[in-house]
Amino acid sequence: MDEIAKIAKELLKNIEENKRNLLSRNADKKVINFYEINKPYGCFSNFSKHSITLQNKDWPTSEHYFQAQKFVGTVHEDELRFASTPMDAARLGRDKNKPLRKDWEECKVNIMREAIVAKIEQHPNVKSILLSTGDCAIILIEKEVLNQ
Repeated sequence: MDEIAKIAKELLKNIEENKRNLLSRNADKKVINFYEINKPYGCFSNFSKHSITLQNKDWPTSEHYFQAQKFVGTVHEDELRFASTPMDAARLGRDKNKPLRKDWEECKVNIMREAIVAKIEQHPNVKSILLSTGDCAIILIEKEVLNQ
């Protein structure tokens, strides 16, 4: 097995283990899974077509914003902001030939939080759906897990 396949297998194992741990801690709670934007709770996905305004700029999706923040202040930021689809923004944002901002590892969680909060605050329908979940555990199901 090549090195990448080993890493991918380990990553999926870790995702499943983390999911089991979360579920065991929330055994008495209902679990809501989401991934696809056209399914129930798909509005929670960063790929959902809910534009946001942050830093005095309009972003087509929270995915566009998140990926572009890897390159804030460079020509790549607008390249990602104007990407045709969230998938294109994700692909461009993962391009290893583009240098990430130096503090990316330290700030990426806060940037994701900022994007999610903006989407919830700027879209009353998303906020309403989120509030309707009560104290349910909300879990993003990775594409690889869906395909198993």
